[in-house]
Amino acid sequence: MKFQFEPLDDEYGFQEFINDLFNAKFATNSFEEYRSKGLAQFGIDVYSPELRIAVQAKKKKLSRNKLVLTKELVADFDQSIELLKSFPYPVDTFIVASTTPKYSEVQDKAISLSLREQKKIQFLAWEDIEKDLTAYPKLRSKYYPHLQTEIIPRELTIIPKKDLSKIEDRKDDVEKIASLLTLHDVVSIKAVGGTGKTTLLYQLYQKQLPNFEHSVWINYQLDFKREWAFNTALHVSLGLAFPENTSVDVKYETVLMKFNSLKGSKIIYIDNLSHQDDLNLNRELGRLLASSRTKIIFTTRERWNEFHQYQLINLTLEALRNVFIRFCKKGIEAQNELDELIGLVNYNVLLVVLCAKTIQNSPGLTVYKMCKALTDMNISSSILPISFVHDNEIESNRDILYNQIAKVFDMSRLSPWQHTALCILAFCPLGSLPIEEVLEAFNIDSSEHAALVNAFNELDQVGLVERTDDLVLIHPVIQDVYRMDDTVITHFSFFLGGLVYQMNETNLKMSSSGYRLQLYAESALQKLTGERTRFMTQPILVMMNNLFVMYRYLGQEEKKIAIGKKLRNDFERLEETYNHDPILLSTIYHSIAIMFFEEANVEDAVLYFNKSIDKSRDLNNILIVQSYIALMDIYWKSRKWKESLDCCQKAISIIKSNDFDRHGYLMAMFANQTAMIYLELGDYSGAVDCIHAAIFIHNDSQSTAKSKALLAQYRLNASLIYTVTTVNSDKSQEDKAETHKTAVLLFENAIHDRLSLNYNPDHELPKYYRIGAFVYHQAGNEEAAKILREAAESSNVK
Repeated sequence: MKFQFEPLDDEYGFQEFINDLFNAKFATNSFEEYRSKGLAQFGIDVYSPELRIAVQAKKKKLSRNKLVLTKELVADFDQSIELLKSFPYPVDTFIVASTTPKYSEVQDKAISLSLREQKKIQFLAWEDIEKDLTAYPKLRSKYYPHLQTEIIPRELTIIPKKDLSKIEDRKDDVEKIASLLTLHDVVSIKAVGGTGKTTLLYQLYQKQLPNFEHSVWINYQLDFKREWAFNTALHVSLGLAFPENTSVDVKYETVLMKFNSLKGSKIIYIDNLSHQDDLNLNRELGRLLASSRTKIIFTTRERWNEFHQYQLINLTLEALRNVFIRFCKKGIEAQNELDELIGLVNYNVLLVVLCAKTIQNSPGLTVYKMCKALTDMNISSSILPISFVHDNEIESNRDILYNQIAKVFDMSRLSPWQHTALCILAFCPLGSLPIEEVLEAFNIDSSEHAALVNAFNELDQVGLVERTDDLVLIHPVIQDVYRMDDTVITHFSFFLGGLVYQMNETNLKMSSSGYRLQLYAESALQKLTGERTRFMTQPILVMMNNLFVMYRYLGQEEKKIAIGKKLRNDFERLEETYNHDPILLSTIYHSIAIMFFEEANVEDAVLYFNKSIDKSRDLNNILIVQSYIALMDIYWKSRKWKESLDCCQKAISIIKSNDFDRHGYLMAMFANQTAMIYLELGDYSGAVDCIHAAIFIHNDSQSTAKSKALLAQYRLNASLIYTVTTVNSDKSQEDKAETHKTAVLLFENAIHDRLSLNYNPDHELPKYYRIGAFVYHQAGNEEAAKILREAAESSNVK
């Protein structure tokens, strides 16, 4: 995306702006400007003690050249990291936010310091800040009051960076397709893999940019993924924001409506579109065309009879010679040898580039030797099933292409870290991945990060991947070839193990930041099939289980039901195989219990929660606590108070003995639940003691999971317990009046905390009103009780 925001001129104004930006970005008020100029700042301008994030705001004079600015920023990083060592408060993430462009040298410096210091260190350039600005209208209006109108950028999505000087110009194709756009709303560009479809689409994008008011680039890759292609790519640039629990369908419909309401001409570029069984793409493309003056161009390997097709042919021999020479300056002894090599790779531009890079970076390798290798080698492919449908012509060309690539690259010669890097990228859903995300997304020890970065650089040199700044790109054809090679199948175990670990961590934190991991897991499950993947059954089952947990948290109901059904069926078939693996059994038993509970099959839910507990007894893991919590809730709703109390007490015992709750968050929750059970059992003294403990533990807790919503709930329950206890006590009227005052005060604090959350809608408010009416009624304030009863009845939240 490209935005036109001028960096703020004033240094102190920029620091204040960064403070406001980070508070908005992280939805918090914990960021504050740290000290003032003249006092020791330890290289920190903005700090959040809650998130342990420190930021240095660097306002630079942009009139100076890149070399000077780069050196300054690198020096700033070194100096700041040294000063940071004396900072008296904890820092997990350190960020330098600058008004400069994004310089790769500075990014590399941040990565190297992250590896050295064992903490997250980032460089935030002005172009990164500009993207955030569009998402926060209040921030824009404060610092850019002259831009009060809605800002919709011309380029609505991020597009791949390509150096046009390194691209063979397809001027004739561009002109022909541009002409077709005047006659058709949708044009498909069809060709086999490696012909240059994406490059041509990029040239069309650049040359058509002035002709349309808004342009959208979507990398299809796996499937249409409405939540990815539209919600993530478009909602920020369209100025939309959604509450955390908004469903995928609601987001999609909102984004689509806003997109279609844009005035002016629009063009959508979709790269690598392919048919999909569970989604009517013709209908979805039609919905994109609902508004007038909208055009769609997409590349594909398949035939689409519904749309006008442009058949892309290979580049001419002369053009392919130019492509080869652009990437290789040695090893060409005669032009006829180069022509022979181009013919051996079937005039495929991708293969020409790969051969050129291989020869350029391989001492002693020449065009003649490469021709001989391609002629002599005889290898087979298609070891793993890769599904290509709809076009027999593509099937035959695919086999030729894959065999040729496999001949050029002997996978057995790759180093272990090169295998690891390719293994990660082989399932990359969108064809590209930032290096920093690779380092974070998989269970790779921090001491080995440098080895993985070096592997990406080495693969870039030989042409298997392409690195642009922090972004690593891999061609879909190379992804398929790598997955099909016989020598690399065992590397997928490492990939799956790391992915499963990170998904576990994300699910334990109940974090929605695992969306990219979700895409990876879906991609892996789709592509790792067949007999040769049988030894991977365990990590695949765990990954399916983690996807089930993610789908529940993200509210993706259809996906949750589908993966749950598959997990249950596959597990029932393999259950006996894993009797020796209590961790796997307890984990999947727990998920199956949840499935039964959500199907209203309480009997089987209780059975499987207990099976999970039986397998977890000797593991000392948090899963047994989660199973007890679920059973406690089931028994509570069934009004089986003693059984619910038993589960609660067992969970508390396990938490205490295993130190699962260092910050007190879980203990406060269990103390609250125990108080409510005691209330139902008529043990009012126990209820009062437990609810006091819940509030005290919560207030004293250092957990990031504690919230105002929980405190409001505990205070509400306390007001109810105090009221019921007073009504059933033998105290004097004077003592009862004092206790009722305490109950009223607790309720007023509870409702104040709840209303300050600004939930819209708030499904809990009617309950608060009803309990408040009861508290006021027993305290003798009938007027207040009546108001709250009416509020509960008239509430439109059911």
